[in-house]
Amino acid sequence: MVLLSPSLMDAVGPIIDSDEQYLHVGLPSQIFLHGELLGGVLHPNGSRPLTIQMAYAAAIATGTPNSAAIMHWLMSMGLLVLMVQCAQKHLDSPGAGLLAMLVFAGSTTIQMAAGTAGSDLPTAFAVLACMDAALRKDLRALSIGAGLAISIKYTAAAPLIGIFLIAPISWRTRLTAGVLALLSVSPWWVRNIADGLHPLFPFTGWPQPEVTFQYLEKYGAG
Repeated sequence: MVLLSPSLMDAVGPIIDSDEQYLHVGLPSQIFLHGELLGGVLHPNGSRPLTIQMAYAAAIATGTPNSAAIMHWLMSMGLLVLMVQCAQKHLDSPGAGLLAMLVFAGSTTIQMAAGTAGSDLPTAFAVLACMDAALRKDLRALSIGAGLAISIKYTAAAPLIGIFLIAPISWRTRLTAGVLALLSVSPWWVRNIADGLHPLFPFTGWPQPEVTFQYLEKYGAG
């Protein structure tokens, strides 16, 4: 809490971050107001998996848009704790985890991100929980962690592939966990197909005229 206290001022302050305004607070606010999930060509961001946005919508229902940022701040704090716990459990070195956590929390990038509702740090939490589960050979936790990570941010697939490849588990367990993780994301793909869209819409499959949803050369893949 002490380490992340500077970012708490952002969490309780005005909402000025672009992604926060349009995706992580704006979209959940719309979900709360309409009482339903949004999506389709007119609401392309709503066609993504909305795991974290639904949690933010529940927070916003308490009465203030800042509640989403405060929830994110608490999740960021949980990530710091998990880093230390994982080092203690798997490296038998709480000092290594503490050092990693201090370097992480001391980054201006993390301080800026922790105080605004977003998806990067919750994804990192889910990926780290997935790694912990893989090292403990816990199939259920591995499946849930992987499914949660990829449903918050598709680009979590990169570290998840690494975890699945090096984890000390059987190939049968890897395949089972992978299938279960994908099944947890599949309702969003089915929903897009039912709307006549590509399952990975809005990242691809725009109807004519073709629309560019992401400018990867400018912003990167996330």
